[in-house]
This record gives sequence, structure tokens and C-alpha cells, in this order.
Amino acid sequence: MRKLIGLFVLGLLFIACSKKIEIEGTVKGGSPLERLEITEASGVATLPLINIGADEKGKFTGSFEAPKNGMYLLSYGGQQNIFFLKRGQKFEFQGVAGTFPTEFTIKGDAYANNEFLKEAQKALLERTKRVDIMQELQKGEENFVAVFTKIQNELEKKFDELAEKHKADKEVLQWKKADLRTGILSVIPQVIMMKKQTSGNPNYKPHKSLADFENKLQDNSDELLKEHPLYRQYLLSKISDDFQKFVEKNQGKVEQSTTQLFVDFLKGRKELTQTAKDYLTAFIIAQYELSQNTTEDNKKKLNDLIEKEIKDTSVKENMKKLLFVIGGFSKGEEAPKATLKTSDGKSFSLDSQKGKPTLLVTYASWTPMLQEINMPIIKQMVDFYKSKFNVVYINFDDTEAQFKKTSSALLKGYHGTPAYAEGGLSSEFAKKYGIYAFKLAPGLLVLDKEGKIAGPSFYNPGEQEFVKLMDQLSGLKAPEISQDGVSLQNDLLSPPTSGETPAAETPKTEK
Repeated sequence: MRKLIGLFVLGLLFIACSKKIEIEGTVKGGSPLERLEITEASGVATLPLINIGADEKGKFTGSFEAPKNGMYLLSYGGQQNIFFLKRGQKFEFQGVAGTFPTEFTIKGDAYANNEFLKEAQKALLERTKRVDIMQELQKGEENFVAVFTKIQNELEKKFDELAEKHKADKEVLQWKKADLRTGILSVIPQVIMMKKQTSGNPNYKPHKSLADFENKLQDNSDELLKEHPLYRQYLLSKISDDFQKFVEKNQGKVEQSTTQLFVDFLKGRKELTQTAKDYLTAFIIAQYELSQNTTEDNKKKLNDLIEKEIKDTSVKENMKKLLFVIGGFSKGEEAPKATLKTSDGKSFSLDSQKGKPTLLVTYASWTPMLQEINMPIIKQMVDFYKSKFNVVYINFDDTEAQFKKTSSALLKGYHGTPAYAEGGLSSEFAKKYGIYAFKLAPGLLVLDKEGKIAGPSFYNPGEQEFVKLMDQLSGLKAPEISQDGVSLQNDLLSPPTSGETPAAETPKTEK
């Protein structure tokens, strides 16, 4: 008996210490090509934590390393929703394709916290819809402060009652109260703008009562910065006019990037903490600097800026990872070693392709318009260069069985080697090469004959720089590739914005 109790305690400790969250759920009536993706809702560099497909019955299973307990964003079929998850939990859900994830039910470990969030959000909407901001503002700023202070107190009391009712964790209760405060804060810059317009005074300053109320709402500003993207937007809205004046003042003096100008501007903002400067700088980099077309010079400048100006270790690491995933490798780097498998189950290494330039084509069976448009154009291009190039088609499906089925049907008659990254998007290859679902357009990466990176990743075989690189390495001159007006620009390539969580309904839950 003592031994059994010991094993039980060890089991509880394992669950408590686990960083993984297991997923098990069913979406009825969905397309087999639809994927379920989860990202951290508060992050500055919101790369997906997991991207999985369903089996033939619409069931999703998987797990991911959770960076922390908190809010997560679930995406499916072009729709999104947020929910609270804890490390070590099993997230169980059910939904229907037409309404998922706007509406779905949650069971098991995650039930209590998300049932609390659902009812808390309902209470918030019911209370605030009765407020006419313009009408309250016309009665004076002191009245406005009194009304919103009352709303805050009423709702925080209601949240306490709901948390007790559902036995919700303290951290989700605190998150919801902070969410309420950021919501009120986001209204204040709009209020000040309206006062400037109605008074005809562009230099209008808010009444002391409003300024004091605003400061009180953000007395834990660093915590709000880390957990609430809406608060970051609020801070940016507060300094946007001053930043615009700073840009105009420095225009033409020295050629600088938007981020460098922003960093220089922040050095004069003594009221902002270093944490605020870190998170706001990360937001500007993700929004305005990173793209698939980021040059080698810009990547180096951004890397140096991240290293020098961002002090928070977690923010720094996340931004460097985002820079690598979006900006890609630098020319001349040794291609990382990662094992692949061929369709007959044998190990395959890219080292075996040295001696000739090699084109890597990364794809999955669920890549949009793969068979109809993308691969036929790639085949046309490959057929021209095949005497001078090795080609490896690397598949990132969830299972080896799906890889074999897809490659045998899709690549029949194609020059090159079909290969599988075992584990798909969770594979060693995906991690080392920065492969995510939004990069499987398909993706095109060229290695030189020594196995080194020859250029950036491309997502359009007709792109001028890609054709130029292929011509240069092959010694051939490619004819024009006919695309008949079809654009292969990858609209999915832009990563999720840095933590900006879209408005969404809270999920339905059931015991």
C-alpha cells in the first residue's frame, strides 16, 4: 500500500511539473485539409506551438510544450478563439466545423477556468453595453471617472463571485481583472481625442481626476505588458503623435530603419520602464521590419539591435527565433544536418547530394492548391534545371503513411528524391530549418554544391531573384515560366502579429 501511495504521489508531481499540454478533440464535418493551430496569445513573437490535422473521423490528438500557464489562441478554418490553459493539463473539446472554434465545448481539466471566463465575459458585455461614453463624457471628466470606477468595482466583484462558483484558479481571475483594466485604459486615449476635437483645442490636457484614474489602472504596468497585448497597443497609441513628430524632425538626417528611429525615440521617454521599451520595440520589429524579403544587411542590423537594445532574456530569445524563421539562413552558412527518410523507409542525408547544387522543395499534402497549381509550375522549372541540379522534395505531413500516399500520387514523373521529415512540423528538420505551416507554400531553398546555403528561401518559382540564383548555379538561362496570371505570392507567409489577439467569442464549456 505504501508503495502504491508513493507511486500516486510521484504521478501527481509529474503532472504538476510537466510543461506539456495534451490535446484531444473532435470537429465534426470538417475538411481533411483543415489544420488546428495553437499559439500563445500574449507572446511578442507568436510562432505556432502546434499545428496538427485530424484523422478520418475528425479527431485531433497531439501535445505541445507550453511556455507558461495563460491564454492561448486556437485557429481553425480561418476562425480563432482564446482560452486559458495550464501546463500538465489535457485539453479536451468538441465542435462542429461550421461554428468551430467560435463555439465549442470543453471538458475535463480545462473546464472550470474556461467556464469562468465565458460567464465573466458575458457579464462584462452585459454591463458595458448600457454605457454611452459620449453621453457620460459630456457630463464632465469627473463624472466619466466615477461611472467607470463604479463599473470596474461592480465587475471585479462579479468576477470574484464567478471564480468562487466555478472554483477557478487565482491566476485566471487575476488575468480577467487585468483584462478589464486594459479594456478601460484603451478607451481613455479615444476620450482625450474626442475632447480635443469637441473643444477645438489640440493642446487639451485631461483633468487631474482622469489622469489619476488612468495611472491607477496601470499600477502593475510591467505585468500588463507581459500578459496583455491590448495594453501594448494602448501605450503605443499614447506615444504615437510624439513619435511621428520625432520622425519628421529626424527625416533626411541619417538613413535609419523604423525600429532604429523608434529605439532612439524611446531613449528620451523616461516614464517608460525597460520592460515597456523591450516589448514595444519587439512589436515594432515584428510589425514593420520582418518579411521574407529581409536582406542580409537588414538581418544583421536587426540582430545587432535585438542583442543591444532588448534586455529581457525571454523577449530577446523569442525575437531572435522569429528573425531566423522569417528572415531565414544567411548565405554561405552550412546547411544544418538533419535526418530524413525516403519512401522505402531508409535514412537519407543531404550530405549525399553534395557535388551538385541542390534544390529543397518543402511541402505538405494540405498545402493549398498544391496539386492544381503549385507543383506543376515547380515541375516545369525542375525539368529545365534537372541536368545541373539535385532536387529533394521534403514532406511535412503528420505521419509517414500520409507522406507515402502523397508523394506516390503527387510526384510521379518528377525528377528528384521524395523524402520525409519524420514527425512533420515537430521534426528535428523543421526545428533546425525554421519550418512552420505558413512556410509550406511550397517553400524553395537552394544549397550550393558544397551543401551551403546559396540564398534566401523563396515561395514563388517565377520570382526574379530565385530564377537568377538557379541560372547562376546551373550555368543555364531559364525561359520565362508561364503562370497565366496566377500569382504564387504566399499570403500565409506573414507570421501572426506579435501577440495581438483578435476579438473572439469565449468557448462553450461542459462538465
